[in-house]
Formats: sequence, C-alpha cells, structure tokens
Amino acid sequence: MKNYLQSIISLFFLFSLSSCTTNTQLYQLSNPTENQQLLLRKKIVSQPTSGLLIMGKGYIDGEARITLLRNGEVYKTKIVSGNVRFQWRENWRDHRAMLRYQPARVREGNLRFSVTFMD
Repeated sequence: MKNYLQSIISLFFLFSLSSCTTNTQLYQLSNPTENQQLLLRKKIVSQPTSGLLIMGKGYIDGEARITLLRNGEVYKTKIVSGNVRFQWRENWRDHRAMLRYQPARVREGNLRFSVTFMD
C-alpha cells in the first residue's frame, strides 16, 4: 500500500511538471549608472502564457528604481540599493514585458535578472 501511494504521488508530480514548461532567460545591465530598458520576450509563443517570474540579484552603490511595464503602463515598481535580491511572480497573459531601470546617484554596480515566462 505504501509503495502504491508513493507511485501515485510520483506520477502526479511528474505530470504536473511536464504540463508547465519554462524557458528562463538571463539579462544583465550593461551599465548600472545609466537609464536602461530591457524588452522581455517569450522565446516560443505557440503556448499561451500564464505567468511571469522575474528574479533580480546583484549590488548597487547608490539607489535605483526598477519598474515592470505591461502594455506601456506601470505594473509594479521596486526601489533597490546595496545588496539587491528580489522576486516578482505575477499572473501574466502576454508574451512580452518591459523592465525599466532608472538609477539615482548610482556610482557602480552589477545587476542581473532571471526572467521566466510560464506556460
């Protein structure tokens, strides 16, 4: 009975993972002292998008505003400084998004983003 339950649970996890494909893309700011916009696009658009996961990580000597845009409109904003580590997990139906980076008194830094459009 115990092995039977373990098999059922294993099959459930296997099917739930196979129904949700992800393609993670990595982005890095070229110069954290300058304004930048990153156009985020899903690589394979044949499947409808159900979610968006953005993870930011790095260090900024100063302060910056990071904004997630949907259809040109501000959707979410975060002010970051020092050691940066954040995660946004959003319901998302579009195959694109825009990240806007606006530094304020940033002298140096290194900031990268991991972006996943979920099917």
